[in-house]
Amino acid sequence: MLFCENCHQAATHVLVDYRHNIIEPFEFYCSKHAFNDGREECPCCYTFAIEVYDETIDKYIELLPTYPLGTLDYEGCCCQHP
Repeated sequence: MLFCENCHQAATHVLVDYRHNIIEPFEFYCSKHAFNDGREECPCCYTFAIEVYDETIDKYIELLPTYPLGTLDYEGCCCQHP
């Protein structure tokens, strides 16, 4: 199972760039910590899942995106929702 970088709860979000590429090294967050420390949310991506392979359970899971500060466009959106 993938865990939050801050509290070790189950991850619900993964850090991605403007084009939804997962940023390495991988950073996972729970819903409580997903938008702390300047991370941002695209207002349209609250249901857009990104598949991430979880080695511990040997299957893909779906996580929501969270973006580093300054990644989103001038309207606060990702590449899918300009």
